[in-house]
Amino acid sequence: LELKKYNFIDNDPLMNSYYRLNQIDFDGTITYSTILNVEREKIKVSNISFYPMPVRENLIIEFESRVSDRFYLTIRTINGSVVFGKWFNINHGENKLEIDFKDLPKGSYIVQLKSAKKVINHQIIKQ
Repeated sequence: LELKKYNFIDNDPLMNSYYRLNQIDFDGTITYSTILNVEREKIKVSNISFYPMPVRENLIIEFESRVSDRFYLTIRTINGSVVFGKWFNINHGENKLEIDFKDLPKGSYIVQLKSAKKVINHQIIKQ
């Protein structure tokens, strides 16, 4: 008998995928592996940058994503009052957002990116 190895790369995975192997022996016997459930995060970002710091006019947010999706961006004062909220589309690959801070008073703010499965918070200083 010869040991066989198996590998597979799902190049277009769903957010919630199920996988199992189907083994067919030399005698025709079919055996199934247990089902493996793989849940992926909707916002899977890397190399996220918020600049310039401190912000004077516009905040730039740059990041890479391995999926296309939507998220809600909220800007809150340090006291929790919402001063901005908007839906944005995330593209697979590189993303760059420019958020207008011109009319906001000087101070500290929390920028939140939120999808169904992921929340990213970052503190910003406006001068």
